[in-house]
Amino acid sequence: MAVPKPAIGGGEEHNHQIVKHLVELGEEVLVIAPQYPGDSEFDRDCGYPVVRVATTGGMAGKGKKWWMPYRRPLYGFSVISRMLQFKPDYIIVGTASRGLSMLASGIVSLLARIPRFVFVHHDEFTRPTPYSLLTNSIFRSSNLICVSNYTRSLVLDAGIPSRRTHVVFNGVDYQAISSFQNVRHHISHSQLESTFPDRMILTVCRLVRHKGIDRLIESLPIVLSKVPDAGLVVVGEGTERDRLETIAKNLGVDDRVKFLGRLTDAEKFLCFERCDLFAMPSRETHGPAREGFGIAFLEANAFGKPAIGGNAGGVPDAVVHNETGLLVDPNSIEDIANAIVRLLQNPCEAHRLGENGRRRVQNELNWNAVSRKVKDIIYADVNRGRI
Repeated sequence: MAVPKPAIGGGEEHNHQIVKHLVELGEEVLVIAPQYPGDSEFDRDCGYPVVRVATTGGMAGKGKKWWMPYRRPLYGFSVISRMLQFKPDYIIVGTASRGLSMLASGIVSLLARIPRFVFVHHDEFTRPTPYSLLTNSIFRSSNLICVSNYTRSLVLDAGIPSRRTHVVFNGVDYQAISSFQNVRHHISHSQLESTFPDRMILTVCRLVRHKGIDRLIESLPIVLSKVPDAGLVVVGEGTERDRLETIAKNLGVDDRVKFLGRLTDAEKFLCFERCDLFAMPSRETHGPAREGFGIAFLEANAFGKPAIGGNAGGVPDAVVHNETGLLVDPNSIEDIANAIVRLLQNPCEAHRLGENGRRRVQNELNWNAVSRKVKDIIYADVNRGRI
């Protein structure tokens, strides 16, 4: 059970890739997921069967119906019914932050004595769900697969027994990246490439406060004083975009910051291929949001580019300091600027870090390798239960 695309985000990409590769590894899978705009087009090409269940949000805005007060129980009962019909050997929940899915899958797990595996990203313990009181005891009976050591620390702090926790880092779609590189020279992106600066700093993310893009922009005056031909390319959309554009304008660097919005995968890959380095100084904010891992760091590494990340949350598992990139104080503009200048002025060091990152992705942090680890964890528990 997962929350796959077409929703945008690292969690959705994670769930889609895990399911896709489990199928490639010979698993028979049924995904039960909420409805999203554009889901029929995605489901047709995703490579695995998907059953869409109307969510509370999907039911809203269609006028008052007799069943509106019962829409949450109806959703839960529908999920339970679909799961029991499929008769699974095990259940996977893509994220514990969805209370209804946690509750429904937990009921099936207990009633049918089926082991359940729940992926934990980070917000499950920093953002309370509407069903936290109901799901807490059920949550504790699950096997938790954490995407970083930081996430596992949140799990242990919540009192979950360590024997029920595992750490499996995120991955990247290295096959898709290799396919892009093979056909790259036959594709023209001249209009997009014309926006790139000579020395390109890239960031790819949802434009929200904890990603630290404001600090990245604020570091540019220092960077430009030492590397005048540098520039920042920002890929992604989010609630922070207007504020970020205002910061760039007030600092007088708006001509050196290009906001490209949401791009296709091919366009995004082109940005990774062309950039000199990737930077996303994520930080812990006053709110609950923080970085559980950071798939974009691995995407940059997959293209042989060094990554600069904030030394907070799960980022130290994604960026190995002085091996695949640099970790910085995400609240220090000077620290961020110095790291960028260091790599722009030392291309040999940047190349070394990027190539180390590429080998790490090739050998360990691609979705095929990650999914094999997940399958091994699942079958070790399933087989233990059969003894």
